[in-house]
Amino acid sequence: MSGDERKEALRAARRKVRDSIATVFRYLMTVDDSPRYWTGTMTDLMELTHDIWESERFYDRSGRPLTFRVMARHICRVLHCRVVPNPYTFVEKSRQRKGVTIEPILDRYAHLALDYRLQNPMMMELGYTGSPSRPPQKPPQAPPKGGDVEYI
Repeated sequence: MSGDERKEALRAARRKVRDSIATVFRYLMTVDDSPRYWTGTMTDLMELTHDIWESERFYDRSGRPLTFRVMARHICRVLHCRVVPNPYTFVEKSRQRKGVTIEPILDRYAHLALDYRLQNPMMMELGYTGSPSRPPQKPPQAPPKGGDVEYI
C-alpha cells in the first residue's frame, strides 16, 4: 500500500471508528448504570468524550443540549470512574501530546482498526464486570504487529 493509499485508508478507518464510538456513547448516555468500566487513562476518556460531544448532539430530559461538563460527568459515573471536576484540563492535556509515541486517541484507534481489523478499538478499554460475584475481566489486547514479535 502506497503512502497516499495508507493515508486515505486511515482517514476512512478514523471515520468508521468515530461512528462506532458514537454508537457506544449514544447507548451510555441513555443509561444510569452499566456493567462496563473504563480501563484506559482519564485523558483518553475525556478526549473521546469531547470529540463525540463536538460531533454529536446530546440533550437533557427538557430538550436542552448537554454541556461537555455534564456529559463528561455522566460518562464517568456510568463507566465507574472518578468524576473529574474540570474535564477541560484533560482535553487540554490531550492536545499537548506531541511526537510519534503519543497520538490523539482516534488516530491510535484508526491504526488498530486498519492494522488489526478491530471494528471498535474502544471496546479494548472497556472492562466488563458481569455479575457482582465475578471479578472484573481484562479487556482483549491487540495482537503484536508482525505475529509473535513484540516491538519496543
